[in-house]
Amino acid sequence: MANSSAPRFLHHWTRRHVSSAVKSLGARYRFTAEALKSNDFDFRFTPSDRSSLAVSGADLVLSTNPYYRSTYVMVTRKKDGITADRLDDPALKSLKVGLIAGTPPAGVAARNGLMAHATPYDLMVDTRYDSPSHRMVNDLAAGRIDMALLWGPLAGYFAAQQGDALAITPLVHEAKADRMDYFIAMGVRPGEHRWKHEIDQVVSANKDQITAILREYHVPMIDLQGNLIQ
Repeated sequence: MANSSAPRFLHHWTRRHVSSAVKSLGARYRFTAEALKSNDFDFRFTPSDRSSLAVSGADLVLSTNPYYRSTYVMVTRKKDGITADRLDDPALKSLKVGLIAGTPPAGVAARNGLMAHATPYDLMVDTRYDSPSHRMVNDLAAGRIDMALLWGPLAGYFAAQQGDALAITPLVHEAKADRMDYFIAMGVRPGEHRWKHEIDQVVSANKDQITAILREYHVPMIDLQGNLIQ
C-alpha cells in the first residue's frame, strides 16, 4: 500500500533543518527528498542545485563541515524489556528481526546469526509512495517483528509516532570495523568553495536552531566520543 506520510516527513525535515540556516544567504538552492532516501544517501544535482544532504567526506560532492552525527539504532518494544545494546548479544538470536539488506547493521546481524527469523525490507523504493522504515516500525508496534534495525533519524521520527511504546538503542558499541555512525553535512557542487565557506559560517551561527529542529524530529545525535546526546 502506498504510504505518502514518509515522503512528506523527509521533504519537510530536510528543508527545515537546512534551509532554516542557509535561507539567510539569499542564494538560490534546492533540496531533494531523495537525499534522505530510506537508509541510503543520494546526491542529485541539476543546473540550479547548489547544495544537498551528504555524508561528510562523500566523494561525489564538496562537503561542508558536518553539523550533526547520528547512528544506526535498534528499536524494540519497551514492554519486552530487551536490554541488549550490541548485535552479538545471544538474547537476540530468538527474535524476529526487521532489517534492510545492504545497510551496515544487516551485515553485522548476519555474522551474529540473527537471520534465521529475519524479515527483510526493500532498500531501493520510490520514496514518494513507500517507506520501508515506516513499515518496519509499524510492524514492530503490531508485534509482527521484535526488533528493527534502522538509520537513527528515520527510526527516531517513526518511533515517536507510536507514543511511548518503543525504545531506541543506538548501536554505538559495535566493533570499530562495523561502522554504524556518520557525520552529516551538506554536499556542495564541486568547485563551489566560496559557497561552501558561506554555508559553513551560517550553519555555525545557527547551530542551536538546527539542533532544536533535529530534536523536534527525534533524531538521535551522538557526540565526538560516540555517546548519545541526551
